[in-house]
Amino acid sequence: MTRWPHSPLHVFNSVGSYMVTGATLYKQHFFKTEQQLDLLQTSLFDLILKYNWLLEAWAIFPNHYHFVAQSPDNPATLQRNRQI
Repeated sequence: MTRWPHSPLHVFNSVGSYMVTGATLYKQHFFKTEQQLDLLQTSLFDLILKYNWLLEAWAIFPNHYHFVAQSPDNPATLQRNRQI
């Protein structure tokens, strides 16, 4: 079981679908161009494949993203602050 130090409590202990949201520091618009957004999307797709998640839906914006994915047998492969 993995516990996250923020509220509400986030516990990854069962196989299933998860909604994930990430944002840039201070919500700065780092991904302003089409090429930058494409890079972020490609990076997301690469990591989803690398860690055996099944992507169901996603939305990518200049300062944040959301995705819904089904976990592999070990949902703890989704970790906070993973480096791309």
